[in-house]
Amino acid sequence: MSYGTQSTTPGAPRGSFESTVRRMWDTRPVRFPRSQSTRSWFFGVCEGIAVRYQVSPLLVRLVFVLMAFLGGVGLWVYGIALLVMRRYTVPRTPLEVLVRGERDPRFADDRSLAVGTLVIGAVFLVFGGILSGGITLTGIVVSAALTGVAWWLLYERQPVAPAGLLDRDDHRATAQTAPTAATTAAAPTAPSAPTPPYGTAPVEDGAPTIDLDGVDAAPGFEPPRTQPPSWDPLGTAPFAWDLPDPGEPTVDEDAGPTGPKKKRRGVKALVVAAVLAVVLALVGGAIVLAGVLFPRWGGVTSEDGTSTSGTFSSGTRTVPVVDGDRDYSFTMSSPTLDFTGATVEQDSRITLSTTMGSVGMLFPETTDGPSYRVRVNCESLTMSEVDCASFDNTLVKSRGDNAGDTGRDAEHTVTVDVNATMSEVRFDQIR
Repeated sequence: MSYGTQSTTPGAPRGSFESTVRRMWDTRPVRFPRSQSTRSWFFGVCEGIAVRYQVSPLLVRLVFVLMAFLGGVGLWVYGIALLVMRRYTVPRTPLEVLVRGERDPRFADDRSLAVGTLVIGAVFLVFGGILSGGITLTGIVVSAALTGVAWWLLYERQPVAPAGLLDRDDHRATAQTAPTAATTAAAPTAPSAPTPPYGTAPVEDGAPTIDLDGVDAAPGFEPPRTQPPSWDPLGTAPFAWDLPDPGEPTVDEDAGPTGPKKKRRGVKALVVAAVLAVVLALVGGAIVLAGVLFPRWGGVTSEDGTSTSGTFSSGTRTVPVVDGDRDYSFTMSSPTLDFTGATVEQDSRITLSTTMGSVGMLFPETTDGPSYRVRVNCESLTMSEVDCASFDNTLVKSRGDNAGDTGRDAEHTVTVDVNATMSEVRFDQIR
């Protein structure tokens, strides 16, 4: 497998934005899994990108590692690439195999990969906000834009795919038909250039050449044949090049030594899916059971303490005093935190963390204690709705202030740090 450094081919004419995106998609890379290439790592995504766009695979791996530390963007991009990039010589992507319900045993590995990737992605999407900084809508948009720009730059560098890289070879598809006697008689006597062999895409002008001798075909898929067999040295019958040589024993694809292996792969895929389903069911059952047995699971100290947490909890929690730092953590809960009767004696900070819940926070318009200003800091929002901008910098006046003195600065500040995952956080100010 070669990674060239040819200069950008000026070849393909520039079209509209839609046509460019369509061509980028049609000429996207293929993967070279470890099972097909000993030089590949893991699932061969980086190697496929390197071969398609003729860059160093080390550089591609480095970019993915750096992106992984930027909020986990590299992991999400790698997972999406696993779903939409097909294996070398395989005509369908793992996502296509899963969506179409493909039962061909040759696609068993792709189906297992699609199921595993989607399950792992769903787990990270739901619980990632708890274990990390979470995912914001702005982060998703920026990450998608940067990924698209990087992809476009690679495409502009090498718009034409290397010869033979993107060939799709499905021997169960309809191949070129043999010429009939009538067409043979009507054909011109002058020799013509041989047509590409079955399963081989036409080579575009300016396409770089690569060495794929060290890459094996996926089990059940033959690589595109570019050289005529021994029985057709002049290349006059490309439609029959995939037929076995005379004297070579024929092997039924659905029988023989490969039969039990394909069955084992199907059983392996079912076992993997069953194990993942059981694990998710156990985790979900444990959460539900803990919520039923321990409605305030998480360690409730007291209403006046510095830490409050609960699972499957609801109702109104009255907070009489805000003094220093306080932490609130809820999972699948819908509580209301009532600060209308609380006095603030110093600058304080409230940290609210909620997952799959709806939390309300009530503040008064006036207080018997010193005046204070509420600052809302939305640190991490993942698929959540929070009134950040509308309630930020809200003033709670002291009843001892003059009624007309509206421009007086607050004596203290209460900062609310919000970390929400698939939740709703509401702020209200009441009389």
